[in-house]
Amino acid sequence: MQQYDEAIDEAQKSLELNSDFPVGLYVLGAAYAAKGMYKEAIAAHQRVYTVSPRWRFALGITYALTGRRDEALEVAAELEAEPKTWDTLFLAQIYSVLGEKDEAFRWLEEAYEEPHHPYMPWFVRMIAFEPLRDDPRFKDLLQRMNLPQLDESP
Repeated sequence: MQQYDEAIDEAQKSLELNSDFPVGLYVLGAAYAAKGMYKEAIAAHQRVYTVSPRWRFALGITYALTGRRDEALEVAAELEAEPKTWDTLFLAQIYSVLGEKDEAFRWLEEAYEEPHHPYMPWFVRMIAFEPLRDDPRFKDLLQRMNLPQLDESP
């Protein structure tokens, strides 16, 4: 279910309550990016980074989606310098969007390892992993996580 307009509305409501709410800014940018509204996505993710630097990954993913490869790789390098469990799934997303499947799977495996990344159960529906869906490693990871195989795109 692609309810990006609803996600934008809900994110904006949360930002009316607190204009610096990182989750609201992240969701707003992610929904804009999913709709192809990249200028708005970058603006939201630049703001979330300003508010809370730990959310820098969002800007990296959005840069990758918009073809700003060098900037996406710069963010990835910063995250890789001292990777934390929190960063692993986001690094996988950046590399997936950039078409670097081996690096994406390397970081997906890191995210899967104990302690699992908290968002790992939802990776199957994340748009950034669309380029990986036809790879046998993706299906293997779904099976190891006891998640259903996808028959259609998210």
